[in-house]
Amino acid sequence: MKRDLDALADGRFDLVVAGGGVVGASIARDAARRGLRVALVEADDFAHAASEGMSHFVHGGIRYLATGEFGQVRKSLRERATWMRIAPHQIVAQPCLTPIAGKSRFEGVALAAAVHLFNVLGGRNVLPRDARPPVRLTAAEAVRAEPAVEQAGLTGALVYHDCRVDEPERVVVGLLQDAAAHGAVIANHARCLSLRTEGGKVGAVEVRDEIGGGTLTIRAEVLVNATGPWAEALASRLLAGQGQVALTLSKGIHVVTGPVAATHSLNLAGHHEHATVLPWRGFSLIGTTDEPIEGDADGAAATEADVETLLAKIARLLPSTTGRLGPVLDSYAAVRALPGRVSDTYGASREDALSDHAKDGAAGFLSVYGGKWTTARLMAEHAVDRVIARLGRTARPCDTATAPLPDAPASPPDTFRAAWRTSLRDWPRDEADAWASAYGTRLSAVLKALPDPATADVFARENARFAHAAAEEMAVLPADFARRMARWYWLARPGVEARAAIWLAANRKLADAGAGT
Repeated sequence: MKRDLDALADGRFDLVVAGGGVVGASIARDAARRGLRVALVEADDFAHAASEGMSHFVHGGIRYLATGEFGQVRKSLRERATWMRIAPHQIVAQPCLTPIAGKSRFEGVALAAAVHLFNVLGGRNVLPRDARPPVRLTAAEAVRAEPAVEQAGLTGALVYHDCRVDEPERVVVGLLQDAAAHGAVIANHARCLSLRTEGGKVGAVEVRDEIGGGTLTIRAEVLVNATGPWAEALASRLLAGQGQVALTLSKGIHVVTGPVAATHSLNLAGHHEHATVLPWRGFSLIGTTDEPIEGDADGAAATEADVETLLAKIARLLPSTTGRLGPVLDSYAAVRALPGRVSDTYGASREDALSDHAKDGAAGFLSVYGGKWTTARLMAEHAVDRVIARLGRTARPCDTATAPLPDAPASPPDTFRAAWRTSLRDWPRDEADAWASAYGTRLSAVLKALPDPATADVFARENARFAHAAAEEMAVLPADFARRMARWYWLARPGVEARAAIWLAANRKLADAGAGT
């Protein structure tokens, strides 16, 4: 996957996708696999915002049962199963435990009913039948499984399974690599500046190269705005304030601490609120808030007040952590785009929306927004259906629900990881597992940068990842290289971005070749 701006400027495309998050990447993959000529541009780096700053769940939406959104749950469960099928090395089963304490009999029965219904709708399909644990635990069993749930009034716990993704950034890269393998031309650090229409139809998009400067024009018949929280702002800018996109922006923050949960995600339910404590590569990932924000999505950050609010919620829902949570090692914010103007961002629907800007004088300009990470593939399928209808042509059927990502192993993920663990027996077990999950079948190519993997130290192994990121994953700036390693790695080995800058300075020729400069 090369950053080739000349190919963007010289080509003639069916569609340009603006936005390199999970939705934009899924649209590019779907359209390219159906045989369309696809360009994708991302103003920053791939998965740099909400697509990375998520709760790290690919979930079935169990909390939507409380609001009667059964269709949303069925859809989420179906798409969760699809992710496990197409990216089995990266989307994995996650046991979840909900403690029952301080609740009325009615509330306890309601929680149990929700878990039962979730399982009936398909929530237990992430595990083989003979591996499914009991749904109910006594208080003693719950504390043995997860000591952090011990508290006065604990009467038991409910267990169910969902899925998690440890490295969402890398899943997005995999989607883009598949799109590129099917002919898509892709560039990060390339910002949409203006839209050129011809006879009221999309004709071309002007783009600025944020790395080298200068502008280029990409000719296409359709522009798909998949910029998430920036969708309204981009539509307004490209259409001189006439773009009919209405969003409510909501900020969700997460904090990372030392281990709190052992093996289960602790899914905590309160009155009109919930929180999760997810075991994550030796840390605990704690989330989230859901507060409306004014203005645009630029500059959203986890403030000290945000962190205090989240920790106070955890103290209410998980009293055993009060005063014992340990230091906050990291905090981050992501902005969600909710369709329409809503006041209750917590209770707002996570449905997606599509605006056709033909009514704004730009036929062929579509904005896709809303939804969530789990349903991004389905959002993309529907968007590409609209693109094909707009183009007025036939195309191959959508196959993204069944076609594995290029790096997905053919063998079961546990078998695949075990084989690499044996092959890399001189490495720490956790590191061998992490490389197998991150790269899948591409791992052999990454290891080629190491003359002798068995004797390579931690710095040589990291440099091999830098080399692969430059050559195959369009890492251009030091922050891009750090993002290819994923957030948990930054915490485990601080200073990744600085070391990437040193590697870049020493390997400029290789890096420039990968960036297409």
